[in-house]
Amino acid sequence: MYKFLSHTADISFFVEGKTFEELFFYSAMALKESITKKKIKKITSKKIKLKEKTLEDLLYSFLEELLFLFEAKFFIFANIEKISIKEKNKEFSLEAEVIGDNIKEYKISNPVKAITFSEMKIEKIKNKFGTKVVLDV
Repeated sequence: MYKFLSHTADISFFVEGKTFEELFFYSAMALKESITKKKIKKITSKKIKLKEKTLEDLLYSFLEELLFLFEAKFFIFANIEKISIKEKNKEFSLEAEVIGDNIKEYKISNPVKAITFSEMKIEKIKNKFGTKVVLDV
């Protein structure tokens, strides 16, 4: 679940999920909706593998990778087909498969410049995990 929050200059949203995978999934979906509200066709898939020391670093890197695919490879994802997050030896790893299409086929709502660490802190809230994400537009 995600909901957009009011922000003076940038785009901000709060995300929560029952698992880290769900939290990352909804964070990615909010990023996609920030870029375009159009329905994306499922044409090609990309695999993502990342390792970081903290969950916040991993979430940041995951969203940055999706933004990199958008900016450098002209790829916008429609869905995350698989996502797995594991912790081993005080390090977090993520493996994901995203499916989507060439961005040139779609209208861009907001050109996102960057993901920020501003206010990004993953916390346990009752029986869920939550975080706030701010995008520089």
